[in-house]
Amino acid sequence: MATLHTNESRQLYVVNSIVADPTTIIDTSAAGTTAITGVTAVNSALGDAYGYVTQKGSDSIVRSDLVKEQDIMTIKHTAAADMVKPMQKWEVTLDPTINGGNPVAGQVYKVELYFRQWIGLSPENQYYKFGSVRAYEGMTPAQFYNAMLASLQMNFKREPLQVLNFSVDNTTTPTKLVIEEVEQPWRLGLSDANSSKVDVVVDTDMILLNGDYFKWGVVASVDPTTLIPNGKAIADMEYFYHGERGDVYRNVGWPNVWFTTYMVDPTLTYDTFDIVYNFEGANQESYFSRKVLTLVVPTASQAAVAAAVKAAWPNAPYVESTPAT
Repeated sequence: MATLHTNESRQLYVVNSIVADPTTIIDTSAAGTTAITGVTAVNSALGDAYGYVTQKGSDSIVRSDLVKEQDIMTIKHTAAADMVKPMQKWEVTLDPTINGGNPVAGQVYKVELYFRQWIGLSPENQYYKFGSVRAYEGMTPAQFYNAMLASLQMNFKREPLQVLNFSVDNTTTPTKLVIEEVEQPWRLGLSDANSSKVDVVVDTDMILLNGDYFKWGVVASVDPTTLIPNGKAIADMEYFYHGERGDVYRNVGWPNVWFTTYMVDPTLTYDTFDIVYNFEGANQESYFSRKVLTLVVPTASQAAVAAAVKAAWPNAPYVESTPAT
């Protein structure tokens, strides 16, 4: 299940299209049709300029808080490209300082894989798998890598859930073994596709050479080449924050639940705009709380939404996200 949290009140709107005039949003408008409206200050000394969001939801028309510009702490735009999930990747090679990088005949080589927090997500849930090759006289590094690949694939063949993918860099004359994390099956609100949530440790065993034991391999963590888009994570986010409105949204108390129509398309990528503000009372009303107004926008439409947000709150601090590393 997606790991999300809320320490403040968050309003989340999925903006599928943007219009300028909120009065044009009617009951027959398409779900996700949104207007972001700014109202200029009646008295600039009081700082009473504000903005708000009007939207045709999946069923009816809704409206956000009236967010005063002076109460906004920050408006942050996070690009979809900054929310991708990289799949971990390792390369395993024969140590060139051990027997010149050639397999030692008669020795058993093992690639060891430790899965911590396996299934139960507890430190006590550990799983151990390995691939092994017995080197023979005249075995070349290329033959070794192909043999190790076949061993790992065979040893993981019966696993119901494939967590790792095994390959070599060149099927004809390989020079390294490549191990890469695999995207996991996803189900809205239940199974998170963005990460296996398994801590994988790749290591190599010891071999005997000239009376001494040596770790035969070099394991390098390399830059990922598989990046999982954020559509499914954003769908989980919508599911989670709808659930914050009440357990009936999450099928608790079945069959007495509310069947919710969600608007995020998990096949798309989404940018987000987080408007962080203080919801503050006036005069004798002493309440003061932090709120976040989150706009979830298909990447293709983010420029129009960014322009509307800046127009509605022109003097609020606006920042761009830092690219993910």
